[in-house]
Amino acid sequence: MTLRTKLANAVKSRDRIVKLSKGRTDWTFVRTSIALCEQFLINHPTATDERVREWCKAHHRYIWAVTTSGTRRVYAELTGA
Repeated sequence: MTLRTKLANAVKSRDRIVKLSKGRTDWTFVRTSIALCEQFLINHPTATDERVREWCKAHHRYIWAVTTSGTRRVYAELTGA
């Protein structure tokens, strides 16, 4: 599975959680993070693993917000951490 696919799956998963949940105070940052990741995916439909990792490293705060506690392994793969 490519890193681009892993990022897309993490975004979809977190978006579902946001839509089903209510009451958290930090949803604004999570929604912003989702939107930023979605924009990257739209603008780079054929991004290589290297390009995805470079972008994820530069935007690691947003990647951390998009990945859930159950997918921190994906965060490590995306950022190379």
